[in-house]
Amino acid sequence: MKTLVLVGGGHAHVHVIKLLAKAPITDVAVILISTNKKQYYSGMASAYLEGLYSEADFSFDLPRLCAHSGISFIEDTVTAIDPVANSLQTAAGLRVAFDILSLDTGSELAGKNIPGAQEFAQMIKPLGNLIGLKEALEAADRPLNIVITGAGDWLGLEFPSHRLHYVRLAV
Repeated sequence: MKTLVLVGGGHAHVHVIKLLAKAPITDVAVILISTNKKQYYSGMASAYLEGLYSEADFSFDLPRLCAHSGISFIEDTVTAIDPVANSLQTAAGLRVAFDILSLDTGSELAGKNIPGAQEFAQMIKPLGNLIGLKEALEAADRPLNIVITGAGDWLGLEFPSHRLHYVRLAV
């Protein structure tokens, strides 16, 4: 039996998992390793912030999706890949062998090490951070002055337009 290991619960892997639920591949064991049990759909994120969707509306429950598809789910972080031995190591010390490895771990934000960023900035990725951001915006007892940096993706433009009732925007 071959082993397909999917690292990360990104959009591509969610799509693969859904396809495998409809058309399982015999003689292939599939394992998903993800640092989180939930994957958020970026296309609905700004509407979530606006209050049009709930967290459940724009997230996937990865363990449930995997169970429905006959896929093993491991909540862990991959710390090393050995391409010679066709295996990987996780933070919990698990060694997982694979015949095929697919990586879909998402992006990492730059700037987290800038002085003051951890204390004052709301990082939007991973998208699970939007839950805390929405709570902070809703809890604000005064108009907020927000500076958006980076704005290289959709959220940098959509977020301000959807949340104007929360903020005075400084561009």
